[in-house]
Order: sequence, then C-alpha cells, then structure tokens
Amino acid sequence: MTVMVNDRGTGWVKLSSRMIKNGEGIVSFENSLYAPFLFKGLHRYEVIPCSENRAKFVNAEVFSGLSVPFVRKRLLNDTRKFKENTNAALKKYVEEHFF
Repeated sequence: MTVMVNDRGTGWVKLSSRMIKNGEGIVSFENSLYAPFLFKGLHRYEVIPCSENRAKFVNAEVFSGLSVPFVRKRLLNDTRKFKENTNAALKKYVEEHFF
C-alpha cells in the first residue's frame, strides 16, 4: 500500500506501507521511504487489559536504515509531537465514550 504523508507543509512524501499484524488489541505495520535499507519505521499500537476498567496503551516505533543518523533529531522531535497528540486524542475519546 502507498501512503502520502505531509512533510511539515513542504510537500508530500510517499511511503510504502505493509500491515504486519492486525488482531485483537494490536495493530502493527511498517513504512519504508524509497527502499527499506534507506529508511524503515516499524509501528505498533497495542491495548493491554490491566483490570476491568483499566488498560495500558502502547504506542511504539522503531526506525532503521542508512538515513536514520542524518534525520534522527528531526525524526525524534516529529515522532514525539505525533505521539503526544495521538495519545491525548485517544485518552479523550476513551474517557468520553467509555467512562
């Protein structure tokens, strides 16, 4: 699958995406830019039940490829902002709809 991602308003980047796992409580997929040896990101979202009214949400990513050392600072900053926004939106949705 091909995914188009906005690159900070400077244009669009085309990523090749592949679903790794899509099951109860977990979704994981990988994206590559140009070729996996240049840049690959493995993403995982997982919901782990802790008790009747509690769950742990895991939002994890692993990046690899030859280009990672050159874009590490920007990549980590963008990823942190994305995760904070995703986690806040998910928390709000769950609290409004389930509690």
